[in-house]
Amino acid sequence: MTEQEQIEKNLSEAFHLMYDGLPEPVQLCHKTYRVVAVNPAGAGYRSVCRNTPCAPNRKTLNSSQFLRKHG
Repeated sequence: MTEQEQIEKNLSEAFHLMYDGLPEPVQLCHKTYRVVAVNPAGAGYRSVCRNTPCAPNRKTLNSSQFLRKHG
């Protein structure tokens, strides 16, 4: 496993620990707009699935914005 693959695996695990309990769909995207992970609420959406590009104009929250909103 390459270093990049290990980093993505670790990020995906952390993402699922933080966002799997939310009722809203959430996806983790790479800067190239490739979806790295999707929470269970987002898995039911046809347009939100693994290996589908993220929408570049979609509203995003960084972790501090998320914590202010949901914390």
